[in-house]
Amino acid sequence: MKNVLLEKYKDYCMPYNLKDEVFKMMKNDDENLEYLVKIFSYNIKRAKMYNLDDETLKVLLLKSIKDEWIDLLNLMGKGYMSQLSFA
Repeated sequence: MKNVLLEKYKDYCMPYNLKDEVFKMMKNDDENLEYLVKIFSYNIKRAKMYNLDDETLKVLLLKSIKDEWIDLLNLMGKGYMSQLSFA
């Protein structure tokens, strides 16, 4: 019965476009940056966005981090995070 139910309603439970999850990601206040990167990588794989270049990945990741965290990262990294490579 479980399998029949899941098969019948899985389309209603699954997001229509997994890419939206990547483009709409935002870091929550209770998440650390390591967790954000882990979830970001998971969503990239899940959305099958393997062909994105490093610059696009970097922009998407930085977009998901709030401005006050970017300022802190820039201070800790002794430069601008946006100028560093994605790796």
